[in-house]
Amino acid sequence: MMRHIRMYAGGFILILLLTQCAGITPISYTIPGAHEGFLVIYYECPDGAVSRHTDGRVHVTFNADGVACIEESYTQIFPGGMFRVTQITTPSGQEVPFAGNNLQHRAGYALVDLSLKRITHGGSPNSPTNMYGILWAGDLTQLQQLMDEREYTNAMADFFEERMGVPRNLAHPPRLEEPSPEIT
Repeated sequence: MMRHIRMYAGGFILILLLTQCAGITPISYTIPGAHEGFLVIYYECPDGAVSRHTDGRVHVTFNADGVACIEESYTQIFPGGMFRVTQITTPSGQEVPFAGNNLQHRAGYALVDLSLKRITHGGSPNSPTNMYGILWAGDLTQLQQLMDEREYTNAMADFFEERMGVPRNLAHPPRLEEPSPEIT
């Protein structure tokens, strides 16, 4: 009797784990070699690249300016709302570590997933809205210093204005207490 209970309990746990993983999309990134600073994924970008492969994997390649222009919406790419980073490389094939979205006790060069950002262009309810995924590649102590010195806001606004043409008054940085739903 106990043996059957253990088998059923083990089967139940396995089914629970498999259903929990069903909504998680695997994603890989190619980032510019020796890139230091913000990286931004522009979802539903006009003339954007298709990122989803036929097997369900997603691959995002950033240009030299640190921007990836993706044709699909965030919800098309991540229908379950969750993702798992499987690989980060440079064009030369060098692997880059992934630090998740938690900077506590982290140092060295890595990729960090900071957040999602929605920018509305205009003041009416019908104004166009764009969705951006915001990441950081580089020395994590430098990112922490930007945050500690309250320069993060200015650095993010500069990035959006200089590299993406988004006016500073619209490019307020994301709130870091709401990280992207990443699974490590």
